Amino acid sequence: MCSTTPGGGETVRLCDREAALLTLLEGARGRVVTRTELARAAGLRQAPRRVDVHLVNVRRHLQAATGNRLVNVRGRGWMLLDEDLVLV
Repeated sequence: MCSTTPGGGETVRLCDREAALLTLLEGARGRVVTRTELARAAGLRQAPRRVDVHLVNVRRHLQAATGNRLVNVRGRGWMLLDEDLVLV
């Protein structure tokens, strides 16, 4: 386990894979990141769909700690929303 501070907010305890995913998503805030890119960052090359399990955990932690929204963009990947971005 490691600790990370998403967006300069509250400290959240994440496993190493989840921390790697959050780091990638923070760097790509507002941009869709493909499941393949996320799987590579988390070291899940053989099972890219397993990344979804870790992302659900990251989403739960983010929502509870900071209110940041991690969303699935169907057929494309995942995106950490900018605070200013509104989905319609």
